[in-house]
Amino acid sequence: MTRMPLSAACFLFLAGVGTVIAAEPAAAPPAVSGAPGPDTPTVPSSALAVTGTNTPGDAARINGVIAASPEGAEIVIRGACLIDEPIRLLGNRSYRGESRTGTVLKQADGANLVALMASSVFLDNKAWTGTPVAIRHLRLDGNRKGNPGSTTAGLVLRSWLSVVEDVHIRDMGSDGLRLTNLSADGTGLETTQVNGRIANCFIERSGRHGIFVQDTQNAVTDWILIDSWIASSGVDGIHLDNAAGWFVQRNHIYGVPRHAIFAHRVFARPFVTITSRGSARATNPACGTGSTPRCRAGRDRPSRTTGSSTFGVRNRTSPSIATWHSRSITAPPWPSWRTT
Repeated sequence: MTRMPLSAACFLFLAGVGTVIAAEPAAAPPAVSGAPGPDTPTVPSSALAVTGTNTPGDAARINGVIAASPEGAEIVIRGACLIDEPIRLLGNRSYRGESRTGTVLKQADGANLVALMASSVFLDNKAWTGTPVAIRHLRLDGNRKGNPGSTTAGLVLRSWLSVVEDVHIRDMGSDGLRLTNLSADGTGLETTQVNGRIANCFIERSGRHGIFVQDTQNAVTDWILIDSWIASSGVDGIHLDNAAGWFVQRNHIYGVPRHAIFAHRVFARPFVTITSRGSARATNPACGTGSTPRCRAGRDRPSRTTGSSTFGVRNRTSPSIATWHSRSITAPPWPSWRTT
């Protein structure tokens, strides 16, 4: 009698009773040659894709696609792009690359741009904040060697309810990422710029600050900044002109000459959590509360093994309003440490 193989349905019996405990599933069908794998990036049919050629004119082509896009569009940028004019970010759209190495926007030699990517209302000097945008999965290269003395920023946002995720920014003449209430010519906002999120970014070798929140009007508040790496900034790792309502946590900052985190106007926040781990010169935070003069924490030399240190944060009217730990800044419940 011919024996039938049991690999397709192999049964296990208990003590000869015949109760089925488990069965081997049928083998999966063979993969079709040339079919996309599970990790192959795809572009939805509704997305607008543009592929860089690493030649002059890439920025104009990208801006042309953006200008022709409807609200709600997703603009997908692919490949190496040579940028000789700022990429204008219109609101109510999302912008993404294929990965931080698969999509690289590099400033052309001698371009000396104000920014590689910027909100359209910043470039157009409007007095209102832009509508939401999302930027994900790409690299911005400032090419400082090819633009000596430039003050180029990587990404300038003047939009509310916006998201920046998984973006690598490097070698900018000025700030890596800047949120600002001012336009390119210094026009201030007549509205606010709140409720955004920055996460999982890597920002390195910025000429000034890795992340700069520029706010002269109390307009740029209530954002989230988490899970990012900031290295080798020219001045501060994170510089917050206005830290009111901000949630800053789990960021790794190192190799900066002045402050790892400078947080001014820490206001209306009963609990603020900020993480800073880095060299001895990169762990001297500064803060301010409300309208009081800015104050600087007492400095302690951190352990180079653990990267931890503790600072007491004080102002002129309170002996100790907060404590800087290796992982957080904590303070008594509001309003007991509010000052006038």
